[in-house]
Amino acid sequence: MTETATPATTPPSGPSQRDMRDSHDRYANLEARADAALAGVEQIRGQQRAQGLDIRGDILAAMNRLHHQLDEARQALAQKDLETANEYMNRADVDTERLEKFLGR
Repeated sequence: MTETATPATTPPSGPSQRDMRDSHDRYANLEARADAALAGVEQIRGQQRAQGLDIRGDILAAMNRLHHQLDEARQALAQKDLETANEYMNRADVDTERLEKFLGR
């Protein structure tokens, strides 16, 4: 029995330039919204600290998660891993909305 050579397979080319551009645009928009929400919460937090208080625990947790999620999405985009980037952007979107709701936006 003779072995037959298998045809050389080309590795997947990865995401298209358009998909990458769309994901980078989505990330930029999400990051801008998140930055605005985080700044608003930090302003309230500063006012509350001046009164000897601090921000609610659930809001503080959302802020911390949001920082992590944006970092992970940024890293995944740099590696052209759009599936992972989109997962983290979806999570970041949820926490951004939570902060925006807290701010009354």
